[in-house]
Amino acid sequence: MVGFSNDVTSPARAAILAADIAAATPLTAADIAAQQAEAVADFVFILAEKALELAKISVEEKAYLRAQIATVKSLYAASYASTREVDALAVAYTRAIENYRTELANGQTVLANREVFRRRAAAAIQGYRTRDIAFRTFRTEALEEYQTLLDWASRYAFLAAQAYDYETGLLGSTDGQAFLGDIISSRALGVVGPNGEPTLSASATGDAGLSGLLAKLKGDYDVVKGRLGFNNPESNGTTFSLRRELFRIPDTPDGDTAWQQALEGLVTTDLLTDADIATHAMQLGGTDVSSQPGFLLSFRSVIEDGKNFFGKDLLAGDSTYTTSNFATKISSLGVVFEGYHGMAPCPICLQGHDHADALSATPYVYLIPAGLDSMRTPPLGDGSPLREWAVQDYAMPLPFDLGDLEPSNEAVQQTSDSLRASFRSPRRHAAFRATDIVDYFYTNLASDYTSSRLVGRSVANTNWKIAIPAKGLLVDESEGMARFIRSVKDIKLHLKTYSYAGN
Repeated sequence: MVGFSNDVTSPARAAILAADIAAATPLTAADIAAQQAEAVADFVFILAEKALELAKISVEEKAYLRAQIATVKSLYAASYASTREVDALAVAYTRAIENYRTELANGQTVLANREVFRRRAAAAIQGYRTRDIAFRTFRTEALEEYQTLLDWASRYAFLAAQAYDYETGLLGSTDGQAFLGDIISSRALGVVGPNGEPTLSASATGDAGLSGLLAKLKGDYDVVKGRLGFNNPESNGTTFSLRRELFRIPDTPDGDTAWQQALEGLVTTDLLTDADIATHAMQLGGTDVSSQPGFLLSFRSVIEDGKNFFGKDLLAGDSTYTTSNFATKISSLGVVFEGYHGMAPCPICLQGHDHADALSATPYVYLIPAGLDSMRTPPLGDGSPLREWAVQDYAMPLPFDLGDLEPSNEAVQQTSDSLRASFRSPRRHAAFRATDIVDYFYTNLASDYTSSRLVGRSVANTNWKIAIPAKGLLVDESEGMARFIRSVKDIKLHLKTYSYAGN
């Protein structure tokens, strides 16, 4: 046996080293023989030493092996003694494995049964859920449609009540305002007749619905339309002079200068700077984005004892309306430019179109009620107080809007029974032709120079606006306004009215 500490290759390496040295140094044959003999002797000596070392190591290894064998025998005896204990534990382990497998099989059976049950339950629940979603979806859609139609019905019912109040003036009391509140708070349609007519409900308590409230409104109106005189109004035609009754400028040569100065004070470089004119005058700017010069006049009108139409003290020659009528409303109106040159047609005009101050044959004017309408309460009770209304003149929306001209800006549920456009589309006022002779209003030509745009509006208003665009006088707007100031002697307002006594 060779130990790990023996160097068995040292003799060979020594011989190789000696050969290398011999190759590097030139030697004689005797030297070479002597060296080889010495090398052989040294190699034999080294082999002897190595053999001695190997013998010593063999003895030591045998002793180590004997000790290891004794240790193994001792361990084997100890392990053999534990064989019975290991066998008992092995049997217990086998039994535990079998029990585990049995319980595992039972658990897998339970899981399989549970999976089958959950699949069946999920299928049933999914069916219920689908039916529930469909029910909720259809119910929500029906509720949204109902809510939309109810909102529109409430809005129209409220507008009907407001129109009733404007025409009759009977809802200004505490109870009348409470009736308007009932319309706003009502959340039911009520009982509707076979032809869609509002019908009173059988119960006097609770929410009567919009139908019941409208039935009450109609019942009162059927009586008051005769009692207040709606079926036989009083008709009048009245002409008011702005020069004499509003500005108090006399019809004298000295007054002409003051009147021209008053007209110069009415000149404005841009009519559109006035908020009311810009909001309510239709197509005043046209396609031209530049300024629109012209004449702008503001005044108020009243119906009061001792006051003329413009709220001035009632003097000789002034016109007014009687306070015995609770409402005096406009049927048609016209404006007169007295002294205007070049008006057409002018069958009895003394001056023609060749006059130095001649203007356009068809001047147009805007008359806009920008303030609050004033009317009295019908004298059915103890008094007849004055009431005011802020009239919001909006266009009625199209029911179907077949041309799709009024896109809705309200995110609501739309049906074929609901309206698409909002109530926020203001109705603007168009210009109408003026005349130069008051007598036209009492002839067959009256319809050519009057406007019925303000029919139904009260003649009493806190702020009227008259706008005369210079672009309708001459292409040279400055020259047109200068000729207008020099030639026009008065601006008159003719009102064709109807009045109700109210008792």
